[in-house]
Amino acid sequence: MAKNLTKEEQLQKGLEVLLLGREWYLKEKSKNQHNELLNVGDLYTRLDEIHQIDASPEAWKNGDLEIKEEDPEKKTSEQEVFRKRFSNYLNEVEKQFQVSIFFQSKTCNLEETDLSKIFAMSAMILKSYAHSTSDDALQIVLKNWNDKIALPTFLIAVRYAIKFNFVLEFQYKKLMSFRSESRRVYPRDITLIDGNLGLIAYDTRDKLTKSFLLSRIQKPKLNFYTDLISSFHKDDKLPNFDLIDYLTNNPYAKFQKKEVTYTIRMAKNNLDHFLHFTNLPSQVKEEDPKTNSVTVEIKTHNEYQIFDLLFNYHTYAKLIGPIEAVTAFQNKLKSLAAFYSGTSETKEGKTSKKDSPTKGKPKRK
Repeated sequence: MAKNLTKEEQLQKGLEVLLLGREWYLKEKSKNQHNELLNVGDLYTRLDEIHQIDASPEAWKNGDLEIKEEDPEKKTSEQEVFRKRFSNYLNEVEKQFQVSIFFQSKTCNLEETDLSKIFAMSAMILKSYAHSTSDDALQIVLKNWNDKIALPTFLIAVRYAIKFNFVLEFQYKKLMSFRSESRRVYPRDITLIDGNLGLIAYDTRDKLTKSFLLSRIQKPKLNFYTDLISSFHKDDKLPNFDLIDYLTNNPYAKFQKKEVTYTIRMAKNNLDHFLHFTNLPSQVKEEDPKTNSVTVEIKTHNEYQIFDLLFNYHTYAKLIGPIEAVTAFQNKLKSLAAFYSGTSETKEGKTSKKDSPTKGKPKRK
């Protein structure tokens, strides 16, 4: 017998019924997508099976919770029990999120444009198992996902993959890359890394544990049922994983591998604003009363945040180290100045006037 669930647990199960049921039964991308899932009764049986596995994995593994399907009438009556139980869970979801699904009529009122509801669902699912999360970071993830409803569905799949050690597949686009690559990974955890939500997973291609930006994952394969069942008959050996040790010592933990100490000299009058409104680890190193300035050191992996800060403070802050970063910022300023003045740099360092976008086109009479 399944234990009595709290309201929170009923909501979590209701979200699974809603999102997995929508993905596996309502979408029907192809005739072969659902395998043996031929009718709504089969869907109820599958979802109940998943819930039993989640609640009592050892009992399931030993065969104590298997449903006996030899008697069609018994199978039908069991499916009716599941339907009633799922209806209770879905009622909790409807109260909380004003979202409903009806499998018999194949209708669901959750739309891709319901961003506030999709965000709230994703946040509730994520907070149930992630090591750490934040609403701001999750908003960035949702903004970047093409299929919005796939995000909370994927978060459900990740939870099961972490708990039962099976592979998930998705497309991943690296930073500054134009192409996406197919990845097969064993998820280990989700946590905040440098203010971003990261999926920590063992990559089957490189045989390494890495951090993947959650916002750059697309097209996940969400029909994980077969992999979940198969996980009980496999003994995949993965490297030992300790989250704190990974975040502290593993070079693949960070999305930008090299942490740099930037030195900035700024007007002392701006120091108070900087310390209170800049979310960067910093330290005041030196004050110069003659020039009414201070020198600040900032450690970060994110060069873009440093450049944003410099632009925001205009001439009241100046980057003075390291020299590589100063050169990079100077080059950005030169290219921006050329861009806005309509000129471009030649290989010899000289500037030339850019061609007009209409050059070569006949003038209208």
